[in-house]
Amino acid sequence: MVVTGASTGIGRAAAIHLAQKFNNLTVFAGVRKEKDAASIRDEKLTNLIPIMLDVTNSIQIEAAAKIVTDTNQPLVALINNAGTAISDAPIEISDLKRWRQLYDVNVFGLVAVTQKFLPLLRASRGRIINVGSIAGDIAQPMWSPYASSKHAVEAITDALRVEMRNFQISVSLIKPGEIKTNIFKKMGNIETGTTISKEDWTVDQSLQKIYDKSHAGVSKEIFLLYQKGLKESIEFTHHVATKSDIYECPTVIMTNNAITHAIMSSWPRTRYVFGGGSALWVANLFLPDKITDVIQYWLFMQDGWRFFHCGVGSMFFKMLNVLFYW
Repeated sequence: MVVTGASTGIGRAAAIHLAQKFNNLTVFAGVRKEKDAASIRDEKLTNLIPIMLDVTNSIQIEAAAKIVTDTNQPLVALINNAGTAISDAPIEISDLKRWRQLYDVNVFGLVAVTQKFLPLLRASRGRIINVGSIAGDIAQPMWSPYASSKHAVEAITDALRVEMRNFQISVSLIKPGEIKTNIFKKMGNIETGTTISKEDWTVDQSLQKIYDKSHAGVSKEIFLLYQKGLKESIEFTHHVATKSDIYECPTVIMTNNAITHAIMSSWPRTRYVFGGGSALWVANLFLPDKITDVIQYWLFMQDGWRFFHCGVGSMFFKMLNVLFYW
């Protein structure tokens, strides 16, 4: 058996891929809504079974673990894929309430699910695959809430990998870069789930939403101090949400390959890094902080990202992403 998050995006694609590739395995696909469960059932795969699994809901976690336990089958792998983001938010204006909501999903939810399923994994010597992000190493400006949560996932995975050695449980971390996924479409609206539209979208509209979701003490004057950097960050994020696959490797395929390798390989990697920005991830390992600060400022606070995504450097960017597939 495999248990994986599968509500939307790469999680859903991975669940379908695993069920198709390994028809001798039962894949339990964790979803948060009945419509997501119906979508999974529409795939007509007898070994792909949706279960309600909101990682912030302890009752649903308990129920999901009981469903899996009652099958009396070994648990091959647990894939912690649940994740969310909030809109571009410099630290000074971030609303801590929304920051905590993000941590409930990205960090505490991952820990809660792992705790509940570890007895089954210990019995089967199964595997744990956590889906993190390149943001776990590279904290992009205006994205400190999301990046810090992925830094936490990085630390949790590293500690867990060592803690599981005595039990022969493999622990891997998958770190996609800039990818086209619903996480960006929902980033500004954890509460409402409203999505970004290609047609009905403007920078000014997004700026107003960010201001509206700032903490109560933020004045318009303080907000305006960040407006230039916010505009660049908003436009970059919207580009990633709607067009990023044009000049990048097929991220769904790469994610599926990484998950499959982490489950099936005799020597699973501790980290799988790919997607837009993977070359910057490599550079970040070796360059001094002050140099990477300048690079990030140019890329994300000015308009350097356009050179690689929209300008003459786009094909070079694609080549780098293929080359730096770790």
